[in-house]
Amino acid sequence: NKGSVIKTFLKERVIPTYLQRRDCMALCLNQYLPHAAYMLPDAGFYFFVNINYYLKQRNISDKQFAEQLFEQQKVVAIPGSFFGTQGSGYLRLTFVAESEERIKEGFERIKHFIDSFIESYKGLSFSPFLDPPKRTLFFDFFYRIFIIYYTLFYFFIFNYFYFVYD
Repeated sequence: NKGSVIKTFLKERVIPTYLQRRDCMALCLNQYLPHAAYMLPDAGFYFFVNINYYLKQRNISDKQFAEQLFEQQKVVAIPGSFFGTQGSGYLRLTFVAESEERIKEGFERIKHFIDSFIESYKGLSFSPFLDPPKRTLFFDFFYRIFIIYYTLFYFFIFNYFYFVYD
């Protein structure tokens, strides 16, 4: 049965691979971006990461950060502001298409990018404005709605193709 083959493939190969990549990205976020805030996604293929701490150090927007990150380190990140004003100060980082090695390499490049502009501001005091970002009830609500939307979207798309081709 074609449907059972697809379900077995998803259960034994796809889902474990994505979980490993998700966990790898969470470890990299903790290691390389200790002042970033995020929630571990239950569903979806990306992290929505609060990088306000790093943006304030350079006095730039999330869009400028993403553009400079790409120009200098060739790492692609989607600015959160592309998803509306509530996403300002965030980056969307996906783990679906890259191996764990490439995820680690990407975070090493992000860390190098951040270190390069922190190094240029050594000796300046940023004091209370650079406290690590805190999760808010609004962020939790927004993030969970976002996850539910994408989960339902992928569920319906998968079921459509499952029934069409079964």
